[in-house]
Amino acid sequence: RTIDDTETRIVLFNPNESSVNGRVVFNTTDGRTSQQAIRVDPFSRLTVWANDVVPDSEFSIKVDADDTLYVERTVLFGHDASTLAAVRSPSTTWYFAEGSVDDVYETVLVITNPEMRPAQVSIRTFSELGPQPELPVTLPENSHVSLRLSSPGGNGDISTIVTADVPVLVERGMYFDKGRGGDANAGTKAPSRVWYFAEGDSRG
Repeated sequence: RTIDDTETRIVLFNPNESSVNGRVVFNTTDGRTSQQAIRVDPFSRLTVWANDVVPDSEFSIKVDADDTLYVERTVLFGHDASTLAAVRSPSTTWYFAEGSVDDVYETVLVITNPEMRPAQVSIRTFSELGPQPELPVTLPENSHVSLRLSSPGGNGDISTIVTADVPVLVERGMYFDKGRGGDANAGTKAPSRVWYFAEGDSRG
């Protein structure tokens, strides 16, 4: 997004021996589509600032290229920054283990339907008390929506499963300080028996 003094940049890294050409496509919530042509030199990176292409907007992003790239997005907002790696494809199922709704944190789901037909979406949250009532959502073709999640009794920790009848994109944001701080995560498409984390810190 590029509203409310927010800056968004897309960073593309080319690990190949030849240049990569392509485009970054922005689909805004008001129905506009804007494109930025890209050329990333061999063993180099390129930064595209969304504010220069779609100022004062909320949008989804798609990168098309003629060879492989690695792509990340950073959103600079308030007194914080959130960086995540792009996903390679939409999915009909997304899992999120973390989420919190209380006096400090709010949890927001952003769901994008990139298909040219409506998407019937089901959002299910799970607290320590078990499953909570399903929230059904219909997304028009080529659109996206932001939804604030709730918890039983108004406060608590939640996990979330999002399913849809067509492949969609889903991100979960957790924010604090009235949205001036937080982070986002793209979730995962399937559970696993083994997970790894490179970093953790318990120092005082």
